[in-house]
Amino acid sequence: MITRLRSTIMSNRVHLADSLRNLCEIHSPDERCFAHSRYDEAGLRANTLDDHYTDIAKFQLSDTVPIDVAVLYETAKNLYLYSWHVYRFYPVAEQQVLACLEMGLRVRFSGGLPIGYPFKKHPNLRPTLAPLLRYAIDQELIRNEGFSRWHNIVQQRARSRAMYEQIAEMERTNSTSAEIRLDEVVPNTQDLSCEFVSTLDEILPGIRNSYAHGSFKLSNQVLGTFELVREILEQIYSVENK
Repeated sequence: MITRLRSTIMSNRVHLADSLRNLCEIHSPDERCFAHSRYDEAGLRANTLDDHYTDIAKFQLSDTVPIDVAVLYETAKNLYLYSWHVYRFYPVAEQQVLACLEMGLRVRFSGGLPIGYPFKKHPNLRPTLAPLLRYAIDQELIRNEGFSRWHNIVQQRARSRAMYEQIAEMERTNSTSAEIRLDEVVPNTQDLSCEFVSTLDEILPGIRNSYAHGSFKLSNQVLGTFELVREILEQIYSVENK
């Protein structure tokens, strides 16, 4: 009985990797960082701190974004950087960058949204992330063309279409081979009709709310959120949208 009780207590303790670091280990990498690899020109290899730094350092805001908003974005980047040492900083970094997005939108619309602007059939006296995003989308301050992910999707659609068209042509002419230069395929109207921004006011607030209300989520796949936030901020603060 005593042995079983001790086992139960031990199993409920916080794992050493999630506990407060000892002073002598604060610069050591979190062991979970080595569970992931990357593939590049050198082949399959382990991640390094240099890789980790390069991944987050590439996200830079232009000077058109207000300094207070930029500071929050840099804070989120630092959290991501230090997740190399504390793996559970990944979701904290994602939560912080989404808080930065909400602040950026609120500063951009400092006069507030129009009275009674619809969101869940209630007027928003102090709008949160979802209605702020919806308003920016409705005002066309955020457009599909402003997202690198949209361009990638469009290009992939164009390449897939070109391949199917070539296969159909081969069947029509009874050809057994053909050459397709995928890097030269130009998207047509159908390819460009791909919609991207219309769901951002659901997806991003959903992620943010999951953290705000408590979440067991633990994933290092958060760079996509940093990219989206940067591209939204760049669009709403662009010279053309002032």
